[in-house]
Amino acid sequence: DWARREEDFAANWRLPHATTQTQTPLEHAARDAAAGYASGDWARAVAGYTRAIDLADCDTQAVTTLLANRSAARLQDGAAAAAAHDAALSLTARPADWRPRLRLARALGELGRQADARR
Repeated sequence: DWARREEDFAANWRLPHATTQTQTPLEHAARDAAAGYASGDWARAVAGYTRAIDLADCDTQAVTTLLANRSAARLQDGAAAAAAHDAALSLTARPADWRPRLRLARALGELGRQADARR
């Protein structure tokens, strides 16, 4: 089912392998966010993805992936409006990516905007 795939993706998203001694601050923040997501600690996941987004400001591909992941964490945390915002931002850079599109549709549905969610 799609919700399980979303959780698996967010929990297993990895930056290139690095040991704790060689991790960049971006890698550390992303790994902490993924650990928070995997454990169901949505606040930790959102905070970690936010930190990682701030650190990756010039890497468009990383930022769009991190935004999509933060959207998933926000959906789990019940913050549908913020999740929709993150998913929409992610889609502007990668309009063909199904993950933020699915998260945007789910967030809009939770906001009672079913017609928009179906587009």
